[in-house]
Amino acid sequence: MRARDVLGSEVPAIENSMTRFLLAATFALAFCATPREAQAMNSTATFDGDGHPAVVALLRTADGYWYRPYCSGMLVSGTVVLTASHCLEAGRRFRDAGWQLSVTNDATLAQDANGWLPVDSMTTNVSIDQIVMNPAYDPKVLGGYGHDVSAAVLAAPIALDAAAYGVLPPQGLLDELRARNGLRDARFTVLGYGVQQKSRNGPNKSGWSGERRYGVLGFDALDTRFIHQSQRFHRGDAGACNGDSGGPSLLEVDGTTYVVGVTSSGDMPCYATNTATRTDSAEALELLIETIAAQP
Repeated sequence: MRARDVLGSEVPAIENSMTRFLLAATFALAFCATPREAQAMNSTATFDGDGHPAVVALLRTADGYWYRPYCSGMLVSGTVVLTASHCLEAGRRFRDAGWQLSVTNDATLAQDANGWLPVDSMTTNVSIDQIVMNPAYDPKVLGGYGHDVSAAVLAAPIALDAAAYGVLPPQGLLDELRARNGLRDARFTVLGYGVQQKSRNGPNKSGWSGERRYGVLGFDALDTRFIHQSQRFHRGDAGACNGDSGGPSLLEVDGTTYVVGVTSSGDMPCYATNTATRTDSAEALELLIETIAAQP
């Protein structure tokens, strides 16, 4: 048995302990090769270059010299990074263990074979000053993927052209689009950093791409919490893979590109589905708008 993605409101109740065990194992593996760590796109994704400079890699370091990406996110202002709650829950644990947190928007990271990069190889490296956790988030609920929209505040701004920052959607945008059948042929762009899936045949093979990459994928279903996106690997669609957590799902509507979700989970082989937590909910927008307004 394989869970197709995180539990949505339409998924039947779990009826026995074996099913609970298999789902828990799937969720633990789905986007965490190591606990709560971010990897990157499947093999059909494309190097982003300077296409989306507001998309950042979340970094951790113990010594200030060698850094490692552990999740992705997107700047929605000069100092506010939209990312997944489970990424920032991991960040809090890293801090408790003495690690320092920062972000970079470098398109290419000089990572070694184990995923580490030297600080002097980065052109941008800004520390995370504050973690603004969604108050509804509970790591014990939905495998840690419920209420999966939170924010990090940087110690200094990353200055970009205003058009580069992520644009928050109007509340209920996705429900409105679904009501007028505007999601059936929707094409989402997802982005992230880290390990790139290399092959769909045989054992999963992956390696450090060291790049910000993007994938374009389609629509599967919508519920009150999640966008279930169809990667359709066999048709050449690209999308998120193990650990692109916190990276944005972008959707163009009437000429404006909105950040309509953040990557939370998906199917284990990364060939079928990506699940993004919606950012057009009242809960998510209230947190993000208040966080942006609180910054100088």
